[in-house]
Amino acid sequence: MGLDEIRQKIDVIDTQMKELFLARMDLSAQVIAVKKENGGAVYVPEREKEVIEKRSAQVETEKLPEYQMFVRQVMAISRTYQYAQIADMAEELAVLPEGNGSIIIEASDEQGETQFYTMLDAAALADLSIEDISVTEQGENGTHYRYRVSGDFSRNLAKGAVLQMIKEIKEVQILPK
Repeated sequence: MGLDEIRQKIDVIDTQMKELFLARMDLSAQVIAVKKENGGAVYVPEREKEVIEKRSAQVETEKLPEYQMFVRQVMAISRTYQYAQIADMAEELAVLPEGNGSIIIEASDEQGETQFYTMLDAAALADLSIEDISVTEQGENGTHYRYRVSGDFSRNLAKGAVLQMIKEIKEVQILPK
């Protein structure tokens, strides 16, 4: 099979993945609507771990890490989307600038790098800049860090990304710039 034919097959798969992704996001909208009504949390780590384990059961070992990362990324995008749907109701976001601006976040991450990368991905998805990252303490209680987040906080996706950081990373404080 030549390179052009391989690329055509990839294009077909990408189109199918797009349709499935959009259908999944529509279901995410339904999930957050139910959670708004019933008060459920957007992020349920135990459920996500269970989902990854179940979905990974039949994946060949050599592609397992990549597949698990793919599933984690899709779930993280879904969570950012869900947080954006409830951002206007979140009292924690009252300290955000009205439009363009910056905030300082101090956080403690006991779960290791995974949550830190989720925070970076959420910011990138919402077109927020993360600057001046510094580790303020590192030890057996996890990593404590401080960073500046800049961008247009009037958009729900940006608010959702910040809300995701608040809800999914322990001991978060938002300080005005």
